[in-house]
Amino acid sequence: MKKLVLIFSLVLCITGCSIEKIDTSNKDELISYMTNKKYDLYNRYSLGYKYYLPKTVSVINYSDYNEQLLSNGETYYFYIDVTSYYYKKDMRIEKDDDDIYYKKIDNDDKEGFVKVTEQDDKYYVIYQYNYARIESIINKNHLDETLINMSYILSSIKYNDTIIESIVKDSTDISREEKFELDKPNNNENSFLDYVKAYDNYNKEEEKKVDEETINTEGTGK
Repeated sequence: MKKLVLIFSLVLCITGCSIEKIDTSNKDELISYMTNKKYDLYNRYSLGYKYYLPKTVSVINYSDYNEQLLSNGETYYFYIDVTSYYYKKDMRIEKDDDDIYYKKIDNDDKEGFVKVTEQDDKYYVIYQYNYARIESIINKNHLDETLINMSYILSSIKYNDTIIESIVKDSTDISREEKFELDKPNNNENSFLDYVKAYDNYNKEEEKKVDEETINTEGTGK
């Protein structure tokens, strides 16, 4: 009971103390507590799903089932796999030798994992759970808060089965989902960084296209 109180206090107030070495037992308890928690509060609604977005996190970009979130000046790359949810097939990556922290998550019909590796003087965090994934490169002293934020988001996701069934069965949306699957970063750090650049470039091209269309429309007097 005392441990749960300490974890709950951590959820309410992040100390911001520097983390030189990850305490595996504490991280395990934190993640177990957060993923077993029942959520019925939502403040972010998207096509086929909704979730709770912590107050310290904001949405800075959105495209289909990809979202870019921002917390402490660090970008979270968040994506939903509606196809895996529909067919109830989840992916689990096993522990690697270079992981400084790894935890499997298995709560009833929800599975996932948390992986933390070192990237220069920062941490590269992959958190997959509830048919969704968040990845980010963060400062080491933000790890606890990052795990809490990611746990809140992923654990609180509630899917709309009717909408998702319609999306998966529609050929146009299936094609879009397949492309999305190919574009997702894998567990390799270089591919993740390549994905970040590609995602940013894609949005810049889209913004340029919109601007050109606006100029052409205004030029024809429409």
